[in-house]
Amino acid sequence: MKKVFILTFLVLVATLGFAQERNVQGTVTSAEDGSPIPGVSISVKGTTTGTITDVNGNYLIKVGDNATLVFSFIGLKTQEVPVQGQSQINVSMQSETMGVDEVVVVGYGTQKKSVVTGSIAKVNSSDINKTANLRTEQALQGRTAGVTITSNSGQPGAGLDVKVRGTSSINSGTQPLYVVDGVPVDGGIDYLNPGDIASIEVLKDAASAAIYGSRGANGVVLITTKNGKAGKMTVSYDGYYGVQNPWKKLSVLDATQYAVIMNEASVNGGGQPIFSDPYSYGKGTDWQDEVFNYDAPIQNHQVTISGGNEKSKYLTSISYFNQQGIVAKGHSNYERMTLRFNADHNVSRIFKFGHNFGYSRTKSEGVDENTEWGSPLGRALNMDPITPVVVTDSTAAAALLSNYPNAVTNAKGQPYGISPYVTSEIVNPVAALAILHNKGYSDKFVGNLYAELTILKNIKLRSTFGADIAFWGNDGSSPVHYLNATNYQDYNSMHRETSKALNFNWENTITYHNLWNDTHDFTFLLGNTIYKAEGNTMGGSKQGMPFYDPSMNYFDYAQNEESENLYGYAWHSSLLSYFGRMNYSYKDKYLFTGTVRMDGSSKFGPNNRYAIFPSFSAGWVLSQEDFMAGSSVVNFLKIRASWGQNGNQQIDDYAYTSLIGSGSRYTFGVDQTLTPGASPTKISNPDLKWETVEQTDIGMDIGLLKNKFRFALDYYHKLTRDMLVTAPIPALVGNAAPLTNLGDMLNTGFDGEFSYKAKIGEVSLDTRLTVSYLKNEVQKIGNESGYITGATWGPEGMQITRIEEGKPMNYFYGYKTDGILQNQAEADAYNSTYGQSAVPGDVRFVDVNNDGTISDLDRTMIGDPTPSWTYGLNIGANYRQWDFNLFLQGVTGNDIYDASHRYDLANANYTTEVLDRWTGEGTSTSHARVTLNDTNRNYRSSDLYVHSGNYVRIKNLQIGYSLPTSATNWMHISRLRIYGSAQNLYTITGYKGFDPEINGGIDRGIYPQPRTYMMGVNLTF
Repeated sequence: MKKVFILTFLVLVATLGFAQERNVQGTVTSAEDGSPIPGVSISVKGTTTGTITDVNGNYLIKVGDNATLVFSFIGLKTQEVPVQGQSQINVSMQSETMGVDEVVVVGYGTQKKSVVTGSIAKVNSSDINKTANLRTEQALQGRTAGVTITSNSGQPGAGLDVKVRGTSSINSGTQPLYVVDGVPVDGGIDYLNPGDIASIEVLKDAASAAIYGSRGANGVVLITTKNGKAGKMTVSYDGYYGVQNPWKKLSVLDATQYAVIMNEASVNGGGQPIFSDPYSYGKGTDWQDEVFNYDAPIQNHQVTISGGNEKSKYLTSISYFNQQGIVAKGHSNYERMTLRFNADHNVSRIFKFGHNFGYSRTKSEGVDENTEWGSPLGRALNMDPITPVVVTDSTAAAALLSNYPNAVTNAKGQPYGISPYVTSEIVNPVAALAILHNKGYSDKFVGNLYAELTILKNIKLRSTFGADIAFWGNDGSSPVHYLNATNYQDYNSMHRETSKALNFNWENTITYHNLWNDTHDFTFLLGNTIYKAEGNTMGGSKQGMPFYDPSMNYFDYAQNEESENLYGYAWHSSLLSYFGRMNYSYKDKYLFTGTVRMDGSSKFGPNNRYAIFPSFSAGWVLSQEDFMAGSSVVNFLKIRASWGQNGNQQIDDYAYTSLIGSGSRYTFGVDQTLTPGASPTKISNPDLKWETVEQTDIGMDIGLLKNKFRFALDYYHKLTRDMLVTAPIPALVGNAAPLTNLGDMLNTGFDGEFSYKAKIGEVSLDTRLTVSYLKNEVQKIGNESGYITGATWGPEGMQITRIEEGKPMNYFYGYKTDGILQNQAEADAYNSTYGQSAVPGDVRFVDVNNDGTISDLDRTMIGDPTPSWTYGLNIGANYRQWDFNLFLQGVTGNDIYDASHRYDLANANYTTEVLDRWTGEGTSTSHARVTLNDTNRNYRSSDLYVHSGNYVRIKNLQIGYSLPTSATNWMHISRLRIYGSAQNLYTITGYKGFDPEINGGIDRGIYPQPRTYMMGVNLTF
């Protein structure tokens, strides 16, 4: 009887369990136009059960009565729908950025985008995931109007130059403030793994950035990392592997062409031919091929574990990234490992706490990236093609080693070739790399702990303690070597440097929010910040390592005590701040925001230690008005305006005071000899104060045709006052001049973002265009001359850029030219008029100031490195399980100064453009004759070196395929996507150098961006 009862009970339970499952069916459509969406993933929350919609948007799935269905699709908002006994569930899905209720992160809080009155650009994780970004900043390039991002070079680990609405300072830095999970971060954000990022917001106008006061002058970039979601634990893997190659080689002279040109140059200079049989040398050495590293690998792997419940959520991830450079194999690489652990805990209805912890470890090796003093590519372009890479003939090798016992040899003991023609820094680039042993490392931890208490329903107290702790350093060594007559070393040497930085940030805020009668929406925020930064650097060099071993870079191992050179310095600064913000909205129609912040910084003089930074902004949502209600064309229309001030404190600590330095600076006694001692290093300035950036912004946000078309337009006027420049102190004072607040700079322009989202049949389109225009002008410098000398070039130190009142920042400076002197009559007329000694084939320089002579006074503006226009176009499409993304980026209106050829070195190689040189009347109007005796100084800085920097580049092309869940469920895989990607696929440009993307616009032999092909996978369990 007992067995019968148990059996009956089990059957009943099984029957009830079966009865609780049901078939649920439905259709998934677009909220934009009601069309069905195929390929939508439908899963049962907390399980691996799932399916996808068919071509008509229909689905069928067996679930329990108490289950929750999760609907997800790339580019659309994920929805969760409880079953609750339903058999038919239809879902209308919205685009992630379609609704005006999208939330954006602002300083110390969030807001609905529809009521934001400032200028804020946002990039979501879905945008980031469309490209295999190597660095976080790359996610902003071309996707955020008003933000100009330029790669410093293509070397692995190389930084990016980020400017928000132009350059605002000469001496106080141009990089924006980075705030990661509420923690201000120094030293850039290369430590971040792009796969850990949930969103990036850029605060572009003063009203948005004023809440950060003295650190917001260059814009603010708010980065929020991912966290877990309530539900079953998920494990995901994201990885890719690819190969990189140079996308371009320059056409330079081969050995025969080089010999012919050198003979001609020698004869033109009054000498004899250098090579008796120039046509016997053949092609010679292709130094670019010797320096480039073809098929350089790149890879990234990330594992993420996340989950939680209504009380606690967590996410942890680990990633590994490795990139080998396309130049100097084995000497240019970057490796990064990251760990992240984020969590939020809701202890009760009124109290919660959490943390965001991130750690990174990087290792790198690098070469000079853009210098005429010996970068690998600079040497490859200028090294003569006659010299071999390695002397393989045993007799010749023995003779070379006999003459130069310290010549560099390869693993076989064969000496590398030494050029008898080119001197100075232009040596055999392969030999120079063979003795290069420099390594760098960094360890960085950025994290925060927060606690939040809700009192009286509408009041929240929040306290956050953040830390940014970094340790970094480098070491290297150099063996005994001989590269040429001016590049040699008779001893083994080493150097080492270590640094640490400890930055702590404690912030406390109180927020009050209330909504009266669904009409008046008030939010008040009050807070304070205590920030402290300190650190130190120690390093030195020493000679006399008894045996050369790159792994033994220690001071004790080097034995020449007299050569020991040690140094060290420390820094310390603190910031005390109080801030407040009020947001008011009337029916989400009339909007107002006011912000004020007071900062006190130890970096400024005691007479100006504190400053107040206010801002105001207002908006009017016209689409909420009765006269626009129900419009089928204009769904959303908001106009807004803002004004505010930000400060800039990116200067050295103690810049206001006179530091004491040691050395032999003063003479004493009868003999008036320099005597060692301590003395002030510069004049103090106790009145040193902040640079103030005052910005006015007028903009509008528009949504048309059910928000398929969206526009955001902004005009801005950004004026920097009290810009820090070096005081005009006469040299006879004897000390370095202090910084003073004398300058002004103006940036004006407009930003535009345009997006279009639609569903055409089974294809979902998502297109975004960003366009920015910028005009920069230095209005005031404050010294007697009205200008500041900028960059120089070559051993002569030719000035090629200048900062001058009334001109753009760092414009190119030199002579204007007017063609080539074609015959003796033209040369005689030119010489008699301007007092020159030119001959036919020389450059005709322009007498700009009309004083009857060609002199330094004729130098003028010959180009501008700053783009007038920057733009980006992103086209995304989804078709069933397929996804496609194309991203183009470009600039126009800027120039590049080509400083890659060493004209000061008589026998340096040329590009094949020299084949179009002047060789007789009418043969060329743009390329001067070649000569080893340039009495006209044809090589002087002029517009002949300035070229258009315009380019359009396919930055990324990616095609992916997501397997249906019906094909992966048996493996307990909820998502499996495979994709192929190409980066820097194609570049349209008129510039003939390695790469038109050059920070600062001066090409000294730039390390170019690689063209990369990769395959990747996204896998979720």
